[in-house]
Amino acid sequence: MDNIVGSIEQKHFTEQRRRSIVIDYLITTSTHGLRSVGRAYSTCNRIFWIVISAILQYFAYPTQTKVEINLDLSMDFPAVTICSATPNRYDRVNISLINFFYRLFPSYVKFNQSILNSLVLPLYIDLFNRNQIKEWQSTGYQLADIMLYCNYNEIDCSNAFIPSISSIFGNCYTFNWKTSIPFFALNSVSNTFVLRQGLSLGFYIPRESYFPTLSYDAGLVVLLHDNDELPLPNENGLYLQPGLSHSIIYRKSKTTFLPAPYSQCTSNIADDLLTCAFNSEQKLVASEELQTLWCTHCAPQCQLLNGTNKTNILVPDDFAQRFDYYFERNYLKVFIGCGIKYVTKYKQEAKLSFVDTFSAIGGQTGLWIGLSVLSVIELIELLYRLVHKLIIQ
Repeated sequence: MDNIVGSIEQKHFTEQRRRSIVIDYLITTSTHGLRSVGRAYSTCNRIFWIVISAILQYFAYPTQTKVEINLDLSMDFPAVTICSATPNRYDRVNISLINFFYRLFPSYVKFNQSILNSLVLPLYIDLFNRNQIKEWQSTGYQLADIMLYCNYNEIDCSNAFIPSISSIFGNCYTFNWKTSIPFFALNSVSNTFVLRQGLSLGFYIPRESYFPTLSYDAGLVVLLHDNDELPLPNENGLYLQPGLSHSIIYRKSKTTFLPAPYSQCTSNIADDLLTCAFNSEQKLVASEELQTLWCTHCAPQCQLLNGTNKTNILVPDDFAQRFDYYFERNYLKVFIGCGIKYVTKYKQEAKLSFVDTFSAIGGQTGLWIGLSVLSVIELIELLYRLVHKLIIQ
């Protein structure tokens, strides 16, 4: 039997070359497709393009959007930021303008109101460059100047506002349910009946004290945003006109994007971002060239919480006939409440993972037919032989 023509005594794997070890594995494995690869002497062009197409499709990073609608009875009330639509009080800004005028010109130079009005923008640039935040705030409307009352679920909330500064509207004030003093719905802790759950606000808009300008409107700017989000009223705010009663009903949605390479969003914020932003804003104001460029580091955030707002205006029956009378009245009322407790979640997901691509290649070429636990053990044996061969060399 030892002299039969064509019989070849199989060598021990320690005496084989690495290529022979791999070929033996491909021929003897229980995975049918791999046995065909081991017996082949040339690469099939069709299989090659199937593999390349599957890999290129993965590196295109396709995505799909998953939509969920969930009931959230404990939904957090959004943060509400309020700004006066006209940032400057005529009497207070005039004091700063006169002081600024005498800093620019000698004391014997005379001025009039038109000259002072032309110095408003240079005044605020000067206050910003000298970091005079308190003086900047003093020229605008304080919350006590405009707000008459604040009720959240029938509980007084006049002292629960956090001040901030907008580059457009000046002084702004934020009611943040999560970071302010604790508030509770009365009907959740007792049998007390609450007519409307939400935030009720009343304002007196002193339009007679507005600084004379055509750049701003009369009324308020109201912004609903997430409790952990920086308010940007100049971009997303709602303008409310005085003399009317407004109702804002919101519905909550949550959008989550995948990070790079699937999108351009980011969740990483450097520790020195505040210092960098302050210095960069000064350079941006002083340079017209920088204002035409886009910062490559200013990527959008990966998670967005949005509310769909529906605004209603209650007007008297004779509003059209007595328009001048109602329009001149400065009273403004606004109610902010939740329209529905369902939250719509939009989540971006990868359409193809590495495992999906790996499975697609094997499924289209037949490589994984017969793949089982035994095949995994055979693969481990192949790796052991290759490592052992590498060590003894």
